[in-house]
Amino acid sequence: MHRQRRRWPERRYDSKQPVGVYGYAATINDIKPCYAQLASAILRIAK
Repeated sequence: MHRQRRRWPERRYDSKQPVGVYGYAATINDIKPCYAQLASAILRIAK
């Protein structure tokens, strides 16, 4: 029997868990896309 592991965790809404955005920046040059992702989430919420 061959077992396959899931590559991506299931995304289910859980009202007990906080909601947020995670942005990883390994270097200072990686920060700009993180800010862009955060700004996009803020604008979407503000509508």
